[in-house]
Amino acid sequence: MQVNVQSLNQAAGELAAFVEQRVRFVMRRRADLLPHVTVVLQDVNGPRGGPDKECRIALRTPRHGTLIARALSTTWRRAVRAALVRAMQLIVRAEGRQQARRRAHPPITDAN
Repeated sequence: MQVNVQSLNQAAGELAAFVEQRVRFVMRRRADLLPHVTVVLQDVNGPRGGPDKECRIALRTPRHGTLIARALSTTWRRAVRAALVRAMQLIVRAEGRQQARRRAHPPITDAN
């Protein structure tokens, strides 16, 4: 799994190692489904304060296309953790939908 962390903010850039470690840890069981993960950290409204730290996680999967999870929080670490929770929920939901489709349309076999 390739993890790419992008940020224009100095404080968020210093968290790149933490973000990569958390992504690899959380996604370790689904690493076979996720060849590429991009994490974008952005300070939405600058120095004004408030819940303005945004973390966007783009998961490129061969089966489901690109899934995007987004979270806003007051700190970078909280935003990363919340976005990772949402990203895992997206993956589990997408896998569940695919399995439901397989069960609903079983392969046609010849009875002869």
